[in-house]
Amino acid sequence: MSAAPSLSDENGKSKTTGDKLPSRWSFRKVGKIIAATVAGIAAIAGLMANLSSIGAFFQPSLSGQWRLTLTIRQSSYKEYIGQSATFQVFLVYDGNNLNGSGEKIQVDGKDIPVGQHQPITMTGEISGSQVIFSYREKPGPDGKARETSGQFVLDIIRHGILNRTASRMQGTFSGTAAATTGTAVATKLN
Repeated sequence: MSAAPSLSDENGKSKTTGDKLPSRWSFRKVGKIIAATVAGIAAIAGLMANLSSIGAFFQPSLSGQWRLTLTIRQSSYKEYIGQSATFQVFLVYDGNNLNGSGEKIQVDGKDIPVGQHQPITMTGEISGSQVIFSYREKPGPDGKARETSGQFVLDIIRHGILNRTASRMQGTFSGTAAATTGTAVATKLN
């Protein structure tokens, strides 16, 4: 059994404290526990304050050239059901905003004449692993189509949670042209 700690009295003589620890030792131990707790709380608060910055660091870069294919699943105009339209777009990622522009280049997998290339503009916002775009499609140079608008809701597909490379997005779209809805798949070209 170990000897109890000893302290000196005012005359320098040693005296035994018994089973109780000296009060100054207790205060030091409690002080260290409080200091460690405060430091831990501060570290957690700092991490939480920077969580959006940490998330932004791991957000994949979506800037670049993409090929976006829309396949119509429902429409008020029955002849549209099953058709697809492909656009080549260039996206620019800035913070949580994602904007793009491009043009329709194919219908049902076949290239269309340049006069039928309809310009499209897209404005979107990234929320977690999803992008929500509003789009506006204007008539091509031949003037035969009418202006339409709508929305894409796309999930960002990447290889691994920490991988900053996204080569695909997929989801749904809805548009004002004959109340169309369907699937949307975007593949990064560069």
